[in-house]
Parts: sequence; C-alpha cells; structure tokens
Amino acid sequence: MQDRSSQTKHDILLQVLLSFLFLSFKSSCFLQLIHFCRLRCFSSMGYSQWSEVIQFTTPEHQEFDTQWCPKGIRIKSDNKVAEKINNDGYRTVMGTIPNSSFKIKITKWVVETYIGMAPHKRIKLEENNSTTCGWYLFCFKSYNGLGYLFSQQGDNGREYVKEKGTIKEGSVIEGVLTEEIIGGKKNRKISFAIDGRNFGVAFSKIPPEIGDLYPCVIAYDRGETIEFVE
Repeated sequence: MQDRSSQTKHDILLQVLLSFLFLSFKSSCFLQLIHFCRLRCFSSMGYSQWSEVIQFTTPEHQEFDTQWCPKGIRIKSDNKVAEKINNDGYRTVMGTIPNSSFKIKITKWVVETYIGMAPHKRIKLEENNSTTCGWYLFCFKSYNGLGYLFSQQGDNGREYVKEKGTIKEGSVIEGVLTEEIIGGKKNRKISFAIDGRNFGVAFSKIPPEIGDLYPCVIAYDRGETIEFVE
C-alpha cells in the first residue's frame, strides 16, 4: 500500500509539473517536451537503434524553391510538392529556407530518391549531387526499405537503415542539423528519422565554412513525388 501511495504521489506531481509547463511556455515548447519524453520512452523499450535523442523544429512555411528547380521537376500545391515529370536523368530541387530541420514525405516512390541537406554553392540542379555536394539518405526501392548514406565527404553507400521494410512509399523522412562545440571548434551533425523513428547521427564534422544548408532532394525516375509536411 505504501508503494502504491508513493507512486500515486509521483503521478500527481508529474501532472502538476506538466500543467505548469503548459501554462508557462509556448505550446510549441510544450509539444517538444512531450516529443522528447516519448522518444526517451521508445528508446528505452528498444524500438530503435538511436545513438541520441534529437528534436525536430520544422519551419511552418518550408516549401520548394522555384528559383532552385530545374526543368523536369514540377512544383505544385503551394510549392509543397515536387514531382519528377520525365525520364531525362537526375534532377535536384531545394527548399527555400536554410534551416536545422525538415520533414519530407515520399508521396510516390518509383525507384530511387536522395533526401538530405546541401548548400547552394556547388549544387548542380541537373546532376546527381549525392557525392559532390551535400549529405543524403538514399532511398532505393529495390533495397527493400533499407537506407544508405551518400555525401561530399566520401560516403558512397554507407549502411545506415539496416532493417528491411523501414522505408516505404508514404514514409516521412525527418532530417535535423545540430551543432556542438568540441575543443573550441564547431562540430555540425546531421541525423535522420523515418516515420518518427530516429536512427541517430548519420554525418558529423560538417565544415562550418560550408555555410547554410537547405533541404535537398535528388530524383531520377518519372513520377517520383515528394512533399514537405509539418
């Protein structure tokens, strides 16, 4: 009876604390706290192979940039959706806002899509930039939902998502850029989550001199469609 009473007191205190936070902070901060608690809970239950917990703060009005969109890509639905409309090779499209996080849904998955972050500098919109400009999660349908990493820092198919069936049509890919100071130097890292499941740090030691990073998608096949979601 004493243990049950103690647990009840803890529950009441937790409810009071959460109520105070909800009233004292912006709703977005409160939701981030709830999201953090949920991630910690799932991690302890072994639902993923997370190396660290990350938070996602997607800008409300992220959209695809019509100024950074080549022929062969159609942007529609208030610039939230990008569709590959022909089979003329790789095409790259970027977001309008340099930011620390994004959410992109694979609305229609034909064969292959690269989703990640890249700077404007050195990007070539009518080429595959996966190993020359940016940091990407490679989603290849024939790999049965596995995910591999490509980057300008030498990554060329490094294993990342190792469980079959993880990535699928309709999946939401979340990316986040974090920064920490180590030995007086900035260390920028990119992590990915798929359908809310965080797979931890994908890339690290991203040079600060690269500057701002934008959401970036590389598509190859006609019909590939991706969408920014909140």
